[in-house]
Amino acid sequence: MDQSMVDLKTLNSASLAVSEAASGPCGDGTATNDPEDPRCVRFVLNGSWTKVAEGTQEWKLAQQNLFKHHPEMKEWAKMGSHDFYVAKLQIEHLWEIDWFGGGYDMPLADYFAGTDSGSINSLK
Repeated sequence: MDQSMVDLKTLNSASLAVSEAASGPCGDGTATNDPEDPRCVRFVLNGSWTKVAEGTQEWKLAQQNLFKHHPEMKEWAKMGSHDFYVAKLQIEHLWEIDWFGGGYDMPLADYFAGTDSGSINSLK
């Protein structure tokens, strides 16, 4: 089992960090494309890692979306040795930096009031 999963079984607190640098050049056009440059947006989600109850509508939708983007995982789900399960991050804190002067603690209400481009909205 992956060490991250071992850790989550002991303490279910998790963070997911996303950087604009992962998708190519970042910043406002004047940035150096250095991932540490504050103009290269970084977003961190913190919360509790929770197993989704198998067979629920939430589980079906999550598994459908997961396998759509990662088809090889269908086989992992069949392997008992992988201890495969569907999980979610119960978001408790959000932090973003996109410019000089420090980061921004985003209110959860602002985050969840946003829109996205996929069917994940049906989970709200």
